[in-house]
Amino acid sequence: MLFNSHLFLFVFFPAVLAFYSVVSRYGRTAALSTLLVASLFFYAWWDVRFLPLLGLSILGNYAIGVMMTRAASRERDGTVRILLTLGVTLNLLVLGFFKYTNFFVKTLDAAAGTNIFVAHIILPLGISFFTFEQIGYLIDIRRGHVYRP
Repeated sequence: MLFNSHLFLFVFFPAVLAFYSVVSRYGRTAALSTLLVASLFFYAWWDVRFLPLLGLSILGNYAIGVMMTRAASRERDGTVRILLTLGVTLNLLVLGFFKYTNFFVKTLDAAAGTNIFVAHIILPLGISFFTFEQIGYLIDIRRGHVYRP
C-alpha cells in the first residue's frame, strides 16, 4: 500500500483517523498505541517478513534509550556516552548489513576471482529512514530533549 494509493487514501487513512479520534478520548497512551499498531500494520502490508526486524530495532533502541535516561539521571555521563556509541554502532551495523553486504561480496568476488555464495539480501523498505530516526532519538536523549511521560 502506497501513500498515494486509493486503498490508503480512501480506506486505511480515514479508518485510522476515525479510530484515533475515538481512542484518543481515553488518554495519550491509547492514542499513541493506536498510531503504533496502525504504523506497524502499514509497514507489514509491504512485506510482513521485515516486521520483526523493525520491531527488534524499535525495542532495542528503546531499551538503550531507557538505560541512557537512567544513567543520565544518576549523572553517569561516561555510561551515557558508551550507550550512545553502542546504539549508533548497532544501528549502523544493521543498516550496513542490509545495504552493503551484496555489494562487498560482489566486489570481493570480482577482485579475487572467487565465487562466494551469499543469499540475495532484500533491502527492507525504509530501513535508512527508521535507522536514522532511531539514531536521532538516541542523540535527543543524550541532549536531554526527549519527553518522558
